[in-house]
Amino acid sequence: MKVVLTILAVFVLLALILALHIYMVTRPHTDARARAMARIDLHQPISKTDADSITAWLYRQKGVDRVLVNPKSAIAVFTFAPVVVNANQIVRAFKASLPYNRAERYLPAGAQLKRGCPMTATPVTNKIYTFLKQIF
Repeated sequence: MKVVLTILAVFVLLALILALHIYMVTRPHTDARARAMARIDLHQPISKTDADSITAWLYRQKGVDRVLVNPKSAIAVFTFAPVVVNANQIVRAFKASLPYNRAERYLPAGAQLKRGCPMTATPVTNKIYTFLKQIF
């Protein structure tokens, strides 16, 4: 009986340590190394020259370290340091500085975010995700 209780206590302790580890690893935290990604939809046709000027402008912004602009889809995507700058600030300055006043930051809806999570891709993993979300 003593052996069974010892094994059970060790199992519970290890499960708690695992749960704490999962919580610590998966919680969002922002530090100097953190990077975020944002997208700007221009809502007007642009040329290759426009794309180059948008790219150059975004690279000049403080905290921005990678920029991709697609002239065919009129979308700009950039990564930035959230500790240094906020994406909404960049988009406001973008609209004020460049002649793209219809530009707006793309933010997916909640339903789109849920569909984008790989844990909810199948019914089985969705049940696991829902169970873990209730626990934590």
